[in-house]
Amino acid sequence: MFCLFTRAVSFHFLLAAAGFVLMHAVALAAPTEGEWIGKAGYGDGNSGNFCTGEAKVKSARVSGNLLELNINTDGNDNPATLDIRSDGSVKTYAAFSAFGTAPKGQGLQGGDFLFVGQFKGDTFEGSVSRGIGGHDLYLCMVEFKLARKGAVEARAMFTNENPEVLRLERQVAETRRQGLIHTVAEVQGPADPFRPFDGAWTGVIRSDDPARCKIQSKVKEVSVKGSAVTITTTSGSDSADLEGGGRLIKWLSVSVRNIQTGDTESLHAKLDGAFRENEFSGGVSGSIGDGGTCSATVKLGRKGSVHAEALIKGVDPKLLRLQRQLAAVTPNSAVSQAETERLAQERAEQEKQLAELRAEQEKLEAQRKAEQERIARLRAEASQLKSKQPKGIPSDLKLGNYHALVIGANNYANLPKLKTAVADANAVAKILSEEYGFKVRKL
Repeated sequence: MFCLFTRAVSFHFLLAAAGFVLMHAVALAAPTEGEWIGKAGYGDGNSGNFCTGEAKVKSARVSGNLLELNINTDGNDNPATLDIRSDGSVKTYAAFSAFGTAPKGQGLQGGDFLFVGQFKGDTFEGSVSRGIGGHDLYLCMVEFKLARKGAVEARAMFTNENPEVLRLERQVAETRRQGLIHTVAEVQGPADPFRPFDGAWTGVIRSDDPARCKIQSKVKEVSVKGSAVTITTTSGSDSADLEGGGRLIKWLSVSVRNIQTGDTESLHAKLDGAFRENEFSGGVSGSIGDGGTCSATVKLGRKGSVHAEALIKGVDPKLLRLQRQLAAVTPNSAVSQAETERLAQERAEQEKQLAELRAEQEKLEAQRKAEQERIARLRAEASQLKSKQPKGIPSDLKLGNYHALVIGANNYANLPKLKTAVADANAVAKILSEEYGFKVRKL
C-alpha cells in the first residue's frame, strides 16, 4: 500500500473538527492605531476545552494593518504579529503555547495555533486555538478580548460597568458644561413615613428557567394603600395584606406555558417578596402539570419611575436615566438644537452597534455549540473505529508490509511559500509510523 500526501491534504484540516469558527466579515473601519489592553482566559471550564491554567494579555498594539499581541500563558510569553484584514478580521497561524490536559496531550503544548477574531469599533474579540492529543482531536483554546486604551470599553472591561452608561455619562457631563441640561424630576414615594409604600407600582415577571416554563401573565399594576394591596395582572386581580417590613405573601393564579409539554396551564403560584423604598423584589413558584416546579422573579418599581420603565424595557436604569437627561436638553437656540440632534444620532448609532454585537455573539455561541457536538461525534467515531477488530481474518495471517511516501514542500517555483506543509508532512509520517506500523519515506 502506497500513500501520497501533498499540501492539499493538510494535517490542519483537523482544526475544523476542533471547532474554530471565524466570525462573518462585517464592513468596518480599520481599528485605531496605538496601544490596546485586554483580558484572556480558558473559558468557564464547560466548553470542552482541554487546556487550562492562567492566561492574560500582556501587551497589544495596532500598527497599520498589524496587531502586535502578546498573551502570557502560565508564565510563558507568546508574542505574535497578526495581519488585520480589510474588514477588520484576523485569521492567521502563529506560534503559541498552552498547558494541555488531553489524552496524549498533557503538559505544555506548543506549535502553530490559529488566531481568529474581529475588530469592531474600539473592541476586539477573538480566540487562539488548535487540536491537541491523539490525532489532534481535543480542543485547546484561549479566548481574549481587547479594547483601545482610553476608550470607555477599556474601562468597562476591567470594572464590569456598562460601556453605554460610561459613554452617556461623558455626553451628559459635556452637555452640562455647555449649560444645556437641567435636572429631570424623579417619581418620589409618599411623604407619610408611616405609609412608605403607598402608590401605584408596575414591573415584570421573568421566568427563572425559560427552557422549563414561561410565565405568560404580565403585571398591569400593584396598588398599595396602607396595608391593603391590590395585584392586577393580565390573568386577573387579587387582594392581599401587607405584612410588617413591607413583606407581601399571596397565592396567585397565573398563566404559564410548559415548555416540556407545550401546554398552557393555570399555575397556582405563591408570591413572596418585599417592598423597599422605591422597589419590590420577590418571586413566584408553583407545581406544573408534569410534576415539576415553575418559578419566576418579580421586580417592581414605582409607576412612572425610571426604575419601573427600565424593568419593563429590560435596560440598565442608570442608562435610561442618562438618556432622559440628554432628552431633556433645553433647545433654547439653534446650537442647542443641533447638539441635541447630534447626541440623539450618536445614541441611535451606539444602540445599533450594541444590538449587532449581541446578535453576532449569539450566532457565534450557537456555532461554537454546534462544533462541540461535532467534536463529540468525531471522538465517538474514532473510538469505535479503534475498537473494531477485523472479522473472519485469522489472527496469524500476515498481510505484508505497509509503505507510505509522504511529501511536504513549503517552497514552490511559481506559487507563494507555504508555512506548515513540511510540519504537516512530518506529523502525518509520525502517526503512520508509530501508530499504524507503516514504513515511511519522507521527501
